[in-house]
Amino acid sequence: QKALALSQKGLPYYCSELVPALKMLAGGTLRPEVNSALYAVLESRGHGAEADGVLKREEEFKHISGGRRLFSSKTGSVSATLLEQYFSCPYKNFAAQGLKLNERPEGSVQPRETGNLIHEVLKELASAIPSIGSEDEARSWGAEQAEKLFASPDYSQLAEGVSGKYFKSRLCAEAAAVSAGVYRQLAASNFKIRGVERWYYMPVGDGVSAGGKVDRIDECEDMVRVIDYKTGKISYTAEEYYAGIKLQLPLYLLAASKGKRPAGAYYFPANIEFSDKPSGDFTLKGFMDCGADVVHNSDTTISDKQRSAFVDAYLNGRKLTGNLTEEDFAYFIEYSALIARRGAAEMFGGNISPSPYVGACEYCRMGGMCGFAAGLENTPRCVEGVTC
Repeated sequence: QKALALSQKGLPYYCSELVPALKMLAGGTLRPEVNSALYAVLESRGHGAEADGVLKREEEFKHISGGRRLFSSKTGSVSATLLEQYFSCPYKNFAAQGLKLNERPEGSVQPRETGNLIHEVLKELASAIPSIGSEDEARSWGAEQAEKLFASPDYSQLAEGVSGKYFKSRLCAEAAAVSAGVYRQLAASNFKIRGVERWYYMPVGDGVSAGGKVDRIDECEDMVRVIDYKTGKISYTAEEYYAGIKLQLPLYLLAASKGKRPAGAYYFPANIEFSDKPSGDFTLKGFMDCGADVVHNSDTTISDKQRSAFVDAYLNGRKLTGNLTEEDFAYFIEYSALIARRGAAEMFGGNISPSPYVGACEYCRMGGMCGFAAGLENTPRCVEGVTC
């Protein structure tokens, strides 16, 4: 009752479980001394089960029946995005993708809408690239395309009012900068766009295919690279890939490069907000084959031992994070099928345990119902010491 009473004074949501509500009231963390005090209070008030939950972890994992029916498509496939969310936290995945729980819609501009507009601009840019002759033309084209989108029914409401005018001006400028960045990158590369927003799926075993929609696929001779346009902050580490929460791009590349040489699985930073450069930093970031032929074909302006401005690698120089040899990179992306198979098997088996990967709870909107706050031994999963 007290949690509900105080919800108007700081709690961001109504907690449906007692221990998460107490966690919020305790400032977001159940420290050992707080746990002891909560145990004493709950026990004295007749909440014995909840009191035990504060001090010890439930040994039984939570499972449901019908996991395959709930999480797979009609063809038996599963998306890479769904698998990443499962490895981030099985319970959060169940709540969001199984129960389809959503936050109440708000009238303010959401990050998803910003991302959708930039994605639309870049999708159309792929077919316009051959007719664009300079970086300035690409910049003008990007701004004009954003203006057209703001005039369409899908985005016109976002430009209304004083704040809407500012938002439109900022997004048009960002669309111009990002379009110029894509043009500059492709103009200095032997890679050409093979397709945009194409669907790729890869058999991963037990009659299951995993994959999804790839933002862009480029080719150069027998080399293939996949690119995901990222309008938010970019995070990719070998540990995250090993844990399954960053398997999407390697899995896409494994499917898209079948019969050819996988060259890179990249994020393209499609924004200027998170860059320390006024015009944006559009270096492709991710995992790649750092062989000299891949690096040189990705950046024809580069000199020997120099670091590329377009891919995060040196030409015949030292290896950076995410750089692998051709052979190692082929093995590296094959792991995505193995971890996808494991994730699909666990999901279809009905695992919905609150078992978050480190960091998953920080902004979780399902925290009021999972009960993960209970127990001193409830620490997030974490992978350490994996490098590439």
